Amino acid sequence: MLESNKINIADTKQVDDIYKYYKETYWSEQGWVLIDSDNIKKLFTDFNKTAPELVHKPSSQLSQAFYEKALKENPTQRVILMAWGGWSWKSEWLLNVINKEWPAIIFDWTGKNFDKQIKNYELALAQWKNPEIQGVWVDFRKAVEFNNARERVVPLDILEDTHAWFRETTLRILEERPDINVSLVKNAGLMIEETWDFIFFKIPKERQIEFMKNNQTLEY
Repeated sequence: MLESNKINIADTKQVDDIYKYYKETYWSEQGWVLIDSDNIKKLFTDFNKTAPELVHKPSSQLSQAFYEKALKENPTQRVILMAWGGWSWKSEWLLNVINKEWPAIIFDWTGKNFDKQIKNYELALAQWKNPEIQGVWVDFRKAVEFNNARERVVPLDILEDTHAWFRETTLRILEERPDINVSLVKNAGLMIEETWDFIFFKIPKERQIEFMKNNQTLEY
């Protein structure tokens, strides 16, 4: 594949070729249409797993382009827009819950930007899809602990940023756009004999706003 600085998002053929390669490389393993910027980063020859932020911009641009192409080309009606802070174990949520409700087009990103989240929701509606937002909340202290135990450690300031904006944006969507279907789960993961046990609790819709209001401040 290409170096990240050689990605030209305006080059339709290049984007189409990368999109095709991405589908062949990852979708056959998933059973759903999964747009994941982390997997897109791995396509770059200059990707460094210890500094993934260096290829963030082109991977973010490609993930948006792939999402829009999937909406137009894939007949799947269900669309899931993820929302989470770093190391909230959203992958475990995806693997253990959402895949049982296949098929779906899943845009796996933090969803921390209000305008972009709304834009992507509206794009799905424009293609006659049934979009929803799936949010995963976790105690920030647990996220930091899990982050520090992993090989690819996310810088603390970036971790704080994703958690803070995920919480603020999710609350804003719940308050300003009650028409949007939002599912919210709390991950109460526990460390048992040096192994994480992932425990998810669904927040009832009637308590989502209250829960997010009470959990805006990061735990330290």
